[in-house]
Amino acid sequence: MTTRGQSDADKASPEPRDSGETAKHSPREVLSTGANEQKENPGQNDKLMEQAADPANLNTAWKRVRDNGGAPGIDGITVHAFLEQAKPRSESLRKELLEGSYRPSPLRRVKIPKPAGGERLLGIPTVQDRVVQQAFLQVLQPILDPTFSEHSEN
Repeated sequence: MTTRGQSDADKASPEPRDSGETAKHSPREVLSTGANEQKENPGQNDKLMEQAADPANLNTAWKRVRDNGGAPGIDGITVHAFLEQAKPRSESLRKELLEGSYRPSPLRRVKIPKPAGGERLLGIPTVQDRVVQQAFLQVLQPILDPTFSEHSEN
């Protein structure tokens, strides 16, 4: 149905309207909404798992987790005790990451009081899971947030 003043070009336009329809883009290119507004190539970040599981990257991740400290997870292993247990397990962890068989441990649930009363449930990951999370952050953050400065806080 054509409304008054609507041209044939308006009726056949494939562009999305304010109706909530999404724009149609080639699966090979994605429009970036980042600071540089460049098109991204989904294949440009191949080998992310290899980068995350790289021994040097995992070592840097460990150092950041160690420096941050924190409570032990469900396994009860502290940050300080982790290093002794991690050395013999480091190659099997890397293998699990590369094969896709790594599974994080359940979170240790702790209730912490809210300032205004009540409690909030907090999930604490194991030290190993924090190291893996940090390793992925170190690989993905420069890709997902290229404007982030290493000199920035948080």
